[in-house]
Amino acid sequence: MNGKNNDFAFSLKRLESVVKLIQSGLAVTDENGKFTLVNQAFVEIIGIPLSSDKLIGLDATEILNSFLSKILIPKNFLHSINSITQRRESLLEKEIQLDTGERLVINFIPSIDGENYYGYLWSLRDVSLQYQSQQAIQANKEFYEEILNNLPSDVVVFTPEHKYYYINQTAIRDPELRKWMVGRTDYDFCKIRNKDIKLALNRDRLFKEALETRKEVEFLEEIASNTGQVEFKLRNLHPVLNPDGEIKMIIGYGLDITKRKKIEIELEKAKKLAEENAIAKEIMLTNVSHELRTPLNGINGILEILSDSGLTEEQKNLVSLLQHSSLNLLILVNDLLNLAQINRGEIILYPAATNIQHLLKNISGIFELQATEKKIRWKFDSSIPEELYILADKTRVTQILNNLIGNAIKFTQSGEISLTAQTLKCTPTEAQLEFRVKDTGPGIEDRLLDKVFDAFTRLHPEPQLFNGTGLGLNITYNLVKLQGGTIEVKSKIDVGSEFIVRISFPIVENEPVHKIVSSPPKISQQNILIIEDHPVNRFMLNIQLEKAGHIVSNAENAKIALELIENNQFDLILLDFNLPDIPGQELIQMIQKTKAGQNIPIIAITANALPETRIIALSSGFSEFISKPYQTEELISKIALVILKKGSQ
Repeated sequence: MNGKNNDFAFSLKRLESVVKLIQSGLAVTDENGKFTLVNQAFVEIIGIPLSSDKLIGLDATEILNSFLSKILIPKNFLHSINSITQRRESLLEKEIQLDTGERLVINFIPSIDGENYYGYLWSLRDVSLQYQSQQAIQANKEFYEEILNNLPSDVVVFTPEHKYYYINQTAIRDPELRKWMVGRTDYDFCKIRNKDIKLALNRDRLFKEALETRKEVEFLEEIASNTGQVEFKLRNLHPVLNPDGEIKMIIGYGLDITKRKKIEIELEKAKKLAEENAIAKEIMLTNVSHELRTPLNGINGILEILSDSGLTEEQKNLVSLLQHSSLNLLILVNDLLNLAQINRGEIILYPAATNIQHLLKNISGIFELQATEKKIRWKFDSSIPEELYILADKTRVTQILNNLIGNAIKFTQSGEISLTAQTLKCTPTEAQLEFRVKDTGPGIEDRLLDKVFDAFTRLHPEPQLFNGTGLGLNITYNLVKLQGGTIEVKSKIDVGSEFIVRISFPIVENEPVHKIVSSPPKISQQNILIIEDHPVNRFMLNIQLEKAGHIVSNAENAKIALELIENNQFDLILLDFNLPDIPGQELIQMIQKTKAGQNIPIIAITANALPETRIIALSSGFSEFISKPYQTEELISKIALVILKKGSQ
């Protein structure tokens, strides 16, 4: 018996030692409500100024009631616990809050063996720090959720299986639907919201792309809202990887860009309308230019005929004034055509081997005469080598210098105008050339220097002194840019202006300079058919050709022309390229298919001065091309060259 008592005492001692080491507060009361076992943690938690040993044998009811009366939450807890202990029931993991703010978890379990009651086991655990941590976590969660919910963009988090894990309020406003969607897919969303299943299919495809590439995927969604309005969402799927490089989650975020998209659509419509208007304006300018060339051709031709018809001096002066006015109108027409081409990006360069020094001398010779007529000194100085040949569009280079020198002569009333040219840089393959046009004209105000190259800019307000369209410098600027060059202006009021052009050209092998033929070659009388719908142009051509000794027949349309060709033998045909009833390139094919017309050379005459029109005409089978308005000498010369070329074949 003593052995068993000793074993029990030993076990009890060991239990007491273990209980004292436990962090939670533990206490055992007997059937009479007295403490039989208490650890120090229990004493500290209930706040009694006694050691645990001093509580052994004391009545627990008064001590525990004093402690339990400090509980604020839940209310009336002391009454509840007394009722539970009287019934000898258990209370497990009940969280309570003391008036000190501490948080505890309390357990008390009755010790019952059959009908025998042995007391209670009390357990107290301080969870204040844990509660504070949970509160901090909850506060952080609410803080970040508030941020996410108030972002102007949709934010969702997907599992790697493409199921919703988190959805912010912007993405789904309805809290019940938002809660319901967690753990579900876009297919579920489309089903419950009556959306087109294509929405889910497309999202699933893009999600798989983000999974496979492990890169962010951006896409634009067009969704019909519940009100029937179309909404545009710019969305992104951003994969988040764990340290092992595996997909942990995919964050989806999107912005509602409906307003921006609608603005873009309206801007696009406005841009398209503006482009259409611009194209319409340019087509109108081109058409006006082309339409003006036909009557201009008639005016110039008739004036040329009049000037050789034995006029008096007074009549000759009047004709000269008309010719000068006609020339100014032609310049205006050419400016309009060039402007339309530039705006549409249709100016094409046709570079060829050019002796630039020879070209400059020809230009200088023309303007020296004009300067002399105004009693203005002319100076030409070029250090460019005579043997230098460049690959350049001679027409456009001439146009640039003509515009600059022409302006200088127009605006300069006295003093000097100079054209200076030099080579800035020269390699075996390229030469950078500089051209300077300087005058002693009225100069340009500083405030206008930035607008010099704008279209329709008039630099001088006195139209009675300086007429013009204000297009020349704009065209010049664009022609220089088209060739990869630069142009600048320096000017001072009452001192003059200087325009500086720099362009780099490829260097090519020397080619012989062709001398200009002063008069057309002589040919015998030719039988010529004129196919022209405009009566003034037919009248003028008849006089010009008959005066040159040729026999002339006329056709105002394709039907008459084909009948005349079938019944006559013509040496040459002059064909209006833009007949109203049939295009020139179609009529020439019809003519060449006839037995009588298959070997007749045909010259195209047109008001269309575009370089590409010449290419189209020559590739369609025309032997030569003449652009209205033209001089009689040009017409007769080209006829002679075509006839001589035919005779040599």
